[in-house]
Amino acid sequence: MYFAVIGNHPHIALKELALAEVFQIEKRTDHLFTFSCKRPEKLPQIASLVKWGVIVEVFKAERYFNGKRLLWTADSSLGINWKKKYHFKRFKKVDLLHTDREIKEKGVEILPFPRMKGFVWVVQGYQNIPLYECIDFEKPARSMQVGMMPAKLTHTLINLALQEVFLKDAKGCPVIRDPFCGTGTTWFLVNSFWYDFVGSDLKIWLAEKNAQRWKSRPEFHDQLFDFFEQDISKPLERTTHTEALLQRSTAIVTEGRLWPVIKQTTTIEQLLEYQRWVKNLYVQFLQTVADFFRWNHSQLPVLVFTIPVYTTLNAQQLTIEKEVTALATKLGWNVEALEEAYQREGQKVARKIMMLRSL
Repeated sequence: MYFAVIGNHPHIALKELALAEVFQIEKRTDHLFTFSCKRPEKLPQIASLVKWGVIVEVFKAERYFNGKRLLWTADSSLGINWKKKYHFKRFKKVDLLHTDREIKEKGVEILPFPRMKGFVWVVQGYQNIPLYECIDFEKPARSMQVGMMPAKLTHTLINLALQEVFLKDAKGCPVIRDPFCGTGTTWFLVNSFWYDFVGSDLKIWLAEKNAQRWKSRPEFHDQLFDFFEQDISKPLERTTHTEALLQRSTAIVTEGRLWPVIKQTTTIEQLLEYQRWVKNLYVQFLQTVADFFRWNHSQLPVLVFTIPVYTTLNAQQLTIEKEVTALATKLGWNVEALEEAYQREGQKVARKIMMLRSL
């Protein structure tokens, strides 16, 4: 049996866990879940997990120590006893949601769970914070006029899309497309996971400049990628850039647009106007995608994207989800809007994840 420690978006995390084909999921605490798993090798790829591992009988735990001499646990008595029993150099008490580099590189972490006596929970992996940090904070080219989707959220969207692609028994390497590629965040993640990528936007110089930096990093892989300029509100032509989308298993993954920047002084009237702008763009975007694939006699692609949720508007004022859902359904997609919105503390705009599957 396996376990996972999940952060502040449990519904999104459980949806993403489907990539690992989990079943018999049981909630133990607000942040702790157990489950059986058909594809445990996929657990390191799940962005929403703070940490994960296996539940084993106490007498089998030592085989997971791998020669590490530092012990981390939330239980002081267990730490003291195991330090003596297994000759750890030292132990440190650590919070359930906490991770640090020393734990990952030099130690082993044990999560005691009193209601499963005779068993211990051995942590085997942690969220890839260094990857997210290098993408979020080390871009040489950025702009406040271009929304920069957090790398961790991008990772989640990619995983949600891949679930649908793999369910179709896709052959070959999927092509991930981002028609609002901005500074290149989606490509960095797609490339680090060994997938091909096609990105476009009104202007692509930010993504191209950041791509040069990414190519010099050890995470870079020699996968196919391309950027081209395109206005998503206008018809998409069949070119060498788009040919791969028709010939290969395809998913479109994007943050979309959240602009303009919301300030303390932004009024309700302004928010409603911003929402109208975004809604009109999404309508054009979905229509353009549907027209392109139908014109080329291809099945509609999987779409995973976010829509803005302005937190100061009430439920009646928030209209983007309803109108996008109605249009997507009319165009031939099955629509799923994840109930839980992704929001960081203090943000005035949350992101709601939309998943579109062809009927």
